[in-house]
Amino acid sequence: MPLPTVFGEARVVADPELRFSPSGKGVASVRLVADRARKNDNNEWETVAQIWMTGTMWNSDHGNEAENLCESIQKGDLVEFRGEVSEREYETKDGEKRKSIEVNLRAIGPSLKRATAKVSKATRSAPPGEQNRGSAAPAEDPWATPAQSTDPPF
Repeated sequence: MPLPTVFGEARVVADPELRFSPSGKGVASVRLVADRARKNDNNEWETVAQIWMTGTMWNSDHGNEAENLCESIQKGDLVEFRGEVSEREYETKDGEKRKSIEVNLRAIGPSLKRATAKVSKATRSAPPGEQNRGSAAPAEDPWATPAQSTDPPF
């Protein structure tokens, strides 16, 4: 049975963590909290509902989504996301049974509600797993300067 897809907005509560599988595929984990607040009778904001979740994003065969997430998102950011949600049961060291909500992220980015964002193409010269944060600029970028031709493009 397919997992339900969710779209949401949440606050990043800790810097994302990047790891690599033994085969070199990148995976990022990020803790998120989504809440709903309202003003009370004293005109103060109060949290009405809150949900904590862990988001996981894998590099795909055609992209470096996990690495891009870790380079773009940080603690405190308000983000919008899309992914499949699931619930996992686990047991604490004390034997207490708990549940956690997990989102297999397909997309995540900054919310533009109270911020602006500038998108730039990520370039990497090293294969995944051999390079952490940061990226090297390509030696020559054919798109960086306008074409010298005066002929119409079509």
